Amino acid sequence: MRIRLPALLGALCITTAFAALPQPAQAAKKRPRTSRRIGLGGGLGDPTGPSLKWFLAPQHALQFDFGWAPMHHGNGIIHANYLFHFPTFVSNSVMDFGLYLGVGLGMAFWAGYGYYGYHHYGYYGQYYDGRGCYDPPGPDPVDCRYYAHHGGAAMILRAPVGLFFHWMKVPLDTVVEGGWAPYVIYPDLAHGDFSVKLRYYF
Repeated sequence: MRIRLPALLGALCITTAFAALPQPAQAAKKRPRTSRRIGLGGGLGDPTGPSLKWFLAPQHALQFDFGWAPMHHGNGIIHANYLFHFPTFVSNSVMDFGLYLGVGLGMAFWAGYGYYGYHHYGYYGQYYDGRGCYDPPGPDPVDCRYYAHHGGAAMILRAPVGLFFHWMKVPLDTVVEGGWAPYVIYPDLAHGDFSVKLRYYF
């Protein structure tokens, strides 16, 4: 009995210790959302392309987006934003749902292109050949010209506002985001953007 009692007490202690440990599913459920701080995915809209979000703290994050910007003259665009997240409107076992506001800077850029076109119209009308247009020989009112547009870039400002859905059962977020995003160089203040994003968190 002297030999079996210590062994029995040791086994009982080990069993109790293992029972006190959280199960994997429970640990995942209790794990705070901020334990996965970097989300990588993409967006559709303006811009359409890759998206990265980095949580510095539960309410503070940096967001980086790159891609095609149909609401900015169809140019390419890249921008970085600081986002402040307000306390969630809804928080349950399915999702966290809330609102964020932000501010950011970016750059819109475009490639050069050119085309042939008519500067004046006359009684010869508009005729096109392999070059793009046709200017009849001799004096006439039809003037076929080559129009060149050079590539360039312009800085933009951003004031984003978004609704976030942080899904609790999978490390994903879904974001519906829009904002005021004017060009600074032109200036061209009448531009905004809108996109839907999906990211996986590591």
